[in-house]
Amino acid sequence: MAKAFEIRDTFNDNQTNTSVWSSYGITRETNQRVEAEPDPDNYYYSGYYTMALHDLRGSQVSLEVLQTLNPAPGSFTYLQAKYENSNDERLGMETVNGQLFAVYWVAGAKHTAASVAYSASQHRWWRIRERAGRTYFETSPDGCDWNVLADVSIAVRLDRLEITFGVGTEPATSNPGTAIFDNFNVFPLVVPIPDRRQQAQAIRNQAASIARDRPHPDHLNNGEECDYPYVANYSKGLQHDSLGDVLPASYQSLLTALASRNSAAFEQVLLGPGGKKLTNPQAGLAFDLEGPDTHAVTQPPAPRIDSPQNSAEMAELYWMALARDVHFADYGSSAVVQQAIQSLNSEFSDFRGPRQNGLVTTQT
Repeated sequence: MAKAFEIRDTFNDNQTNTSVWSSYGITRETNQRVEAEPDPDNYYYSGYYTMALHDLRGSQVSLEVLQTLNPAPGSFTYLQAKYENSNDERLGMETVNGQLFAVYWVAGAKHTAASVAYSASQHRWWRIRERAGRTYFETSPDGCDWNVLADVSIAVRLDRLEITFGVGTEPATSNPGTAIFDNFNVFPLVVPIPDRRQQAQAIRNQAASIARDRPHPDHLNNGEECDYPYVANYSKGLQHDSLGDVLPASYQSLLTALASRNSAAFEQVLLGPGGKKLTNPQAGLAFDLEGPDTHAVTQPPAPRIDSPQNSAEMAELYWMALARDVHFADYGSSAVVQQAIQSLNSEFSDFRGPRQNGLVTTQT
C-alpha cells in the first residue's frame, strides 16, 4: 500500500491525471490549478478523489487552498481522508461559514477536534499527518512553517484511505462561488530532486565506456603445457595414478570445460575419488561491475618447471619450511638458517629473492 505522501500533483498540465484522480461534479484543471464549484446535479458536491487507497500511517497529505467557497451557511470547502471510501469513518479539514474545522467521523458520528476563525492568508496550506499514533491537523501561511490546529488520537483506520478534496453545500445556496486548489503534497521552496535513475544510468554508462576503451593486455603462459603435458600444471582435485601424476583424460576434461566457457561442461570434469569439487573454476569467466574487467589486468608467466628461477623459488620455499619454528631473533645462531643462507647463495644461479650486497643474509 503506497504512503499518502507519494501522491504529488502540481496541476500544471491543466488536465486531470486519471491515473491518480477521478473527478466529480463541476471540477476542472485550469490556469495550472484545480477549480471546483457546487454541482446541483451531483448533490451540490464537486472535487477530486484518489483512484487508489493510501496509507496515512507515518505519512501525510497537504494541499494549498487558494480560495474557498463564499462563507455562506452550509457551504464548505474540504480536504478529507476516508477509510475505504466510507463516510462513517473519516477525518478532514473544512471551512464552514467563516470557520476552519479539524473534524473526524467514527461510526458515522462527527466530532470536532478544533476550530478557528478562517484566515485565507494564515490558513493557505492545510496538512493532515500521522506520527506515532497521533493525528495532526495543521495549517501554514507559506507551506514552510506549520501550526498545529489539533493533535488527537482517534479510532479512525488510517491504512486504506481514499484522499479527496473539493466543495459542497447543504442545502443549496445562491452564489456559493468557486474554490481553488493547488500543489497537492508539493511544497514551495523545495529544491527539485534530480532523477537518480537517470543520473545512475549516465554514471554507469560512462564507467562502462571507460572500461570498454581500456586496452586488454596479452595473457601469456610459459609454454610448459606443450613441453610437459599434465606434469607441471594445476591438477588438484582431478584423477591421478598411483604415482600421483594426473590422468590425461581427467586433465583434458578440465581443458574442455575451460575452452567451452559453458557451465554445463564443468559438471562433466572427471574428478578424483572422494567427491571433492574444484574451487570456483569459472571465476575467470565472470564479469565484475566494479573496477576493471578481469581480462584488463595480467601478470607475468610463472617460472617454467625446468628453469633455474623455478628451482631457486622451490628451494627458498623448502628452506622456509625447515626454518618455520626458528624465532627471527635466533636467525644469527641457527644452524638451519646458516645452511639456508649457504644453499641459496651458492647452489642456485637465478635466485631472485632479497639480498644484501648481492648475498642472502640473516637480515634478508
